[in-house]
Amino acid sequence: MWSKLLYFKSVALLIVGLFAGFFLGRILPPIFGTHVDTQWRPIVVHGPLRNSVGYSTEVFDADLPLAFLTDATGNVKFLNDTGSAIEETEFGYLLNITMSDPDRSKIPEKYLKEEKSQANDGKEWTSPPIEHIDYGVAFHFTLKDKDNFELAKLDSDVQRLTTGKSDEIQGKIKKRVPYEIALKTKAVDFSMSVDKCYTCGSRQ
Repeated sequence: MWSKLLYFKSVALLIVGLFAGFFLGRILPPIFGTHVDTQWRPIVVHGPLRNSVGYSTEVFDADLPLAFLTDATGNVKFLNDTGSAIEETEFGYLLNITMSDPDRSKIPEKYLKEEKSQANDGKEWTSPPIEHIDYGVAFHFTLKDKDNFELAKLDSDVQRLTTGKSDEIQGKIKKRVPYEIALKTKAVDFSMSVDKCYTCGSRQ
């Protein structure tokens, strides 16, 4: 009888210990552990802005001349203050991006005049001459440590951007960042790719 009581007592203590360990493992690190910095930090652009943007073959070979990046500023941040090595955090960005309008002298004539179109129901409308280009762009962020070594690369979804004006674009990266990488991140390098041209090929 005493042996059974001791057995059940040992099992009970083991269960309590497991729950206590789990509880302390989840609660104490966020309270006393090292936290991820969730403050906004500026993006870092190296060298001339033109060196920070790439163009897909589709855009490069399109019938409209290329537009160029003229301004890129903004901030990024980790969105979750994780406190455990088994956790991950989200990464957000708020950017102001400006691309110049293309050289008008190189724009094909068909884009520089009005175009009349007709819907299936017979209604007609007139499209004005093209003044700006709508692109699909993606942003690329390189997380670096205090010694400028690369920790990870993050890529945004494709975002719509119009040339000739400053576009404010805010978003989150789908890929989450491990706690250990977020903790070591001291700088975030920025670059951009122009993947699609929505205006190209829109005139006959």
